[in-house]
Amino acid sequence: MIAIIAVIAVAVILVFWWISTSNKINRIKVKIDESQSGIEIQLKKRYDVITQSLNVAKGFVKHENEIFTNLRAINTGMSVDEINEAVNSQNKAMSNLLALGEAYPELKSGELFGNLQNQLSEENAQFAASKRAFNANVTSLNNIIVSFPSSIVASSKGQQKMNFIKEENIESMKDINIEF
Repeated sequence: MIAIIAVIAVAVILVFWWISTSNKINRIKVKIDESQSGIEIQLKKRYDVITQSLNVAKGFVKHENEIFTNLRAINTGMSVDEINEAVNSQNKAMSNLLALGEAYPELKSGELFGNLQNQLSEENAQFAASKRAFNANVTSLNNIIVSFPSSIVASSKGQQKMNFIKEENIESMKDINIEF
């Protein structure tokens, strides 16, 4: 009789642990979704500022077409790989835009262009914060997935390790001085 009660008690404890671990995974996934939404919002803001800056620059240099192409539009519900591609596209456009500002001092000295560059600097800082939040949440989930015994629950839910927003995408912009 005591053995049956012990087995039932262990089974109840295991069920509660399973539910608790499953709920923890669900909560982290919600945080990841929320932080990914924040990244998409920041990317859209960066895209808008870059586009505005490019439009201002177009008035100065109509023949510099390669600078104004390949800026990837931002969509909602992007995968991490698509986000990384969009960041690379935006970083390339910003680098080209800043090089253009160096080549055309009258553009660089323009008040509107300078204001847009300051706004872009602020957007970059906010994007970096959003990226850190996303990557921290992904780290939490990945830690659960690779740790025993919580990996059993994650596996039963079909949860796999997630990719990070790559560090070099935003870090590559550190050396670019966008203050005018």
